[in-house]
Amino acid sequence: MKQNLKYDAIIVGAGSGGLTCAIELAKTKKRVLVIERHNLPGGRCSSFCRGRFEFEASLPHLHFVSNAGFLNRLFTSYGFMNEIKWIKIQNGYEYIEGDFHYLLPLNLNQFVRDMKQIEPNNEKPLKWLIEQAKHDYDLINQANYDFKKIIHKSVNQVFDEINLTGIARNIISNYWMYLGCDLNSTNFSLFIAHWYQYMNQMTLIPKNRSHEISVHLEKKFRELGGEIWFNTTVDEILIKDHQVNGVRIDNKQIINAPIVVANIASQYVIDQLIKEKPACILNHKYNKTNISVFLGLNKSFSDLGIKHYNYLINKNDNYKDQSNIMQSLNENHSLTAQCLSVLDETMCFKGSCLLTLNTFVNENVWNQINIKDYFKVKETVGLNLIESFEKATGIKLKPYVEDVEIATAISYGHFINSPDGVSNGYINQPLINHDNHIIKNLYFVGKFASNLPSHAFAYINGYLTAQLIKKEHQF
Repeated sequence: MKQNLKYDAIIVGAGSGGLTCAIELAKTKKRVLVIERHNLPGGRCSSFCRGRFEFEASLPHLHFVSNAGFLNRLFTSYGFMNEIKWIKIQNGYEYIEGDFHYLLPLNLNQFVRDMKQIEPNNEKPLKWLIEQAKHDYDLINQANYDFKKIIHKSVNQVFDEINLTGIARNIISNYWMYLGCDLNSTNFSLFIAHWYQYMNQMTLIPKNRSHEISVHLEKKFRELGGEIWFNTTVDEILIKDHQVNGVRIDNKQIINAPIVVANIASQYVIDQLIKEKPACILNHKYNKTNISVFLGLNKSFSDLGIKHYNYLINKNDNYKDQSNIMQSLNENHSLTAQCLSVLDETMCFKGSCLLTLNTFVNENVWNQINIKDYFKVKETVGLNLIESFEKATGIKLKPYVEDVEIATAISYGHFINSPDGVSNGYINQPLINHDNHIIKNLYFVGKFASNLPSHAFAYINGYLTAQLIKKEHQF
């Protein structure tokens, strides 16, 4: 057993928000410990290998990281922004809806010109939308922005009010599939700020997958004197006199600390890690959960006929009824596809390529499946996604599959300890989680503490929560 087990702060989980929060607290010279049950940092910001292929676990692109973006400034202050080989997303997704194909230009003016030709009635709504998107992006990029200054309406509410319709609305609305959020509840300003960055070529991806960012964050934390214990499970967050007192690990060892930051879902913490329940009752609504198919193909992307990094295949234009659409595991789901090899063919062996297919369903769908049927259902769903891509694009995949991995809510629940395997957080959280202070000195960071389930906001709210802790505890 380790001795002298008292720290100023303990971070449970070495995900994006947890590591960023840990770095900011360690800057104060306080004694900070990060505890991670896996053997590597990052949470979902990681990669994994199957056969000769290395797959990106979850990151299609990263916001606020180019030019003067907040994460650019943050990673530069940590000293590793220029150590990462960033790949710029040059083209938008090819949007496919039935027989309609449109390659989204990452140029707002060109997009407006294209839509004007297709649907002249959308010119005025689009002009307003782009002006508002720039305003909201500039505001939110400050990180410590005034939450009162953003539009407090859902995406669909605002789109209805400005009378945005048809193909233009479908193309913009379906960007939700990169964020995993419901447009009936997601804040308009936060959504449109992300879309604005994407359309202005301000999104990047690290060549060596998101795991590279996580490794750099771990290194910076250690340089500041922080400690990380991998392969260690927190079984209980200890409460004394109605406030945090530390944690118990591996069912035996107690580590004391007056502050605990949880980089895991608050619902899981309350249900599983705290014996002294708070007086308040959490009643969160979950965002959607992923179904992902990771394909290692033994043919190059050019030989297969894959021309773009991103494809977005919309199979249902009822954007106002997402929840009902995703109640089942049928083959009619919209999906996205990312081919990393298009961005940089050296990310894979010569004559092969990587392709990831992704869709969303409601969080409780898998609970309806008999456990003995799980693997059969999972394979059927995966095959449906492959065939949907083939049908929409005319590109044959099945004959060239060398390795495949299908991840569902069950997979993500096992990996990140999230309720019902939800991997995209709660609906409509504020930037700093309101679950902070349900128990004194217990804080939350990460996707389940962010107001939009984007990777960027997980880093940002880790930073902001650390500033809150430093202010409240005079670090």
